[in-house]
Amino acid sequence: MRPKFVALNDGPREFATVRCDARLLKFCDSAFGVGRVTAMLVTYALEDRSQWFVLGFAVSCALGSIYGFWQGAWPFGLVEAIWAGVALRRWSIRRR
Repeated sequence: MRPKFVALNDGPREFATVRCDARLLKFCDSAFGVGRVTAMLVTYALEDRSQWFVLGFAVSCALGSIYGFWQGAWPFGLVEAIWAGVALRRWSIRRR
């Protein structure tokens, strides 16, 4: 079953908003989580090949931190933020 989009035209046409189905939001939330974890695993596995994979790992950790806080799991968000900082430091050292 396809998600339903409903356009709400409460004002002028250029200010129309879109309301999404809750299932679509849950799917997008899960897809973001899976994509972030996949990116983290791939970049971590390839860190030895280039400094840019270390930076990619740091960005993935930062996205994981955002995801953790967004889900209400603040300890997870805090740990991921620390990992992002560690990875950024490793990237800056490796860049030299």
